[in-house]
Amino acid sequence: MNEYNLQPCPFCDEDEHLRPMCGGGVCPHCGESLGHWYCACESCGATSGTFDTLEKAVSAWNGATKRKHLDVKGEE
Repeated sequence: MNEYNLQPCPFCDEDEHLRPMCGGGVCPHCGESLGHWYCACESCGATSGTFDTLEKAVSAWNGATKRKHLDVKGEE
């Protein structure tokens, strides 16, 4: 496991090259500056959705990993 406690990638099972990332942009509707967090696997390019906090992004990534392992193995 890595320093952010991210579970292995749900697509390639990589566990060393996972990173939370913070990106930004501009809302196409109102023009406000946006900041968002997401998790990414640098090995296969998989990413989570975007969230307003690091904690939410990590939780979503770990939830996707747990669901994948439950679906494939039938148990945690």
